[in-house]
Amino acid sequence: MKEDHYLHIKKRLACAAVSLVSNGMCLGLGSGSTSREFIQLLGERMQHEDLDISAVASSSQSHSLAKKLGIPLLEQGAFVSLDLTIDGADEVDLQLRMIKGGGGALFREKILLQSSLRSIILVDESKVVSTLGNFGVPVEISPFGCQATISRLKDLGYEGDWRRQYDNHYFVTDNGNYIYMVHSPNFYPNPEEDLAKMLQIRGVIDVGFVIANTEVWIGHADGSITEKKID
Repeated sequence: MKEDHYLHIKKRLACAAVSLVSNGMCLGLGSGSTSREFIQLLGERMQHEDLDISAVASSSQSHSLAKKLGIPLLEQGAFVSLDLTIDGADEVDLQLRMIKGGGGALFREKILLQSSLRSIILVDESKVVSTLGNFGVPVEISPFGCQATISRLKDLGYEGDWRRQYDNHYFVTDNGNYIYMVHSPNFYPNPEEDLAKMLQIRGVIDVGFVIANTEVWIGHADGSITEKKID
């Protein structure tokens, strides 16, 4: 499928999601290309409607875009709960477990998800997999003792490599941490177990597995959207 067709699917998903926004809502704005489409459409709604909302963004990129579009933004530590969070994912399996944070914002994305009364993950059908892991799993790691931390990860069988910037320096998250991309030839049929193992290691800030009761909207090539939720 061509890239412009995927963009069309993302726009359709974002359009459906932005229709849920109503006055008085406090929104969580995710990161990535699909979230960017949602923020863009939300900004367009605000230009044409007297929409009274507030929002908090999971990344500096999403924050900058929302600010540019005139979306009222809360201070990063000011929110207690959110009405609705819209985000994307790197992979989603058939049980709606997912990998998120390939863009490096996984820690903040997961805070928004756990703080939200309703969370909707928007993905195109190519992101739906039988077993998680083809994308790799981002692990956010504290710079202090980072080599010791990845040594512990490797001892548990989690091989990977650092995510790097264009200049080959370590990619640094908005929280000032590093991202270690873990890969497994056997993928991750039991992500709950892998998540628990990695989080036991001091120095691991968070892991890109999401095991949560979130809604997932899947956009298809024919223009339809399938809404899924684990009851």
